Amino acid sequence: MRKQHKDFIDAHNEMLKTASPIQQKRKIEHFPTSGSDLRKVREQMVKRFVQTQMQMELQMYWDKKEWMLDSDLWAFFGASRERSAIFHLFNLDGKPHGWTVNMVSEYLNRDRSAVSRDLTECHNLGYIIRNKEPGKQRYYLPTERLLNNGTWYAEYYVDLNLSMENEKDRRLFFDYRKAERQALGK
Repeated sequence: MRKQHKDFIDAHNEMLKTASPIQQKRKIEHFPTSGSDLRKVREQMVKRFVQTQMQMELQMYWDKKEWMLDSDLWAFFGASRERSAIFHLFNLDGKPHGWTVNMVSEYLNRDRSAVSRDLTECHNLGYIIRNKEPGKQRYYLPTERLLNNGTWYAEYYVDLNLSMENEKDRRLFFDYRKAERQALGK
């Protein structure tokens, strides 16, 4: 009958008790000896990730500040969190007829009159257009320019992540969190 081990640390320790001298040489290096070892590894991953994430957020702040000087579109959408959310919302798929004021208000959980003012200004500036289909005129659609800027923003975001000095630290923590979620989600 095969002995059941509590976890991989227990199995590894049990294997080492009966290992021959040759097998002892094959001992796994840097192997955790307890759960506190794993907590230390996780703490270090979190610390390194936090540093890279805060660097990335600050770089995005500086980049967006610069874009606001160079682009009327970014000056409008970057002026507030609410307008930025509208930019992101109009880049979502799934609304072939567009978005009404009520739909945007509900989706963003914002006051309808404030959303109406933002969408009217956005429309007047030419970033969104009215749907011209019969019965759909109260729906707003994104312009090609807004969509192209959404694609550009997605490319920028990926490139910024990849250019981070410690990109490996970011990836390791993401991978670790995936493993945690899979293990703890069962």
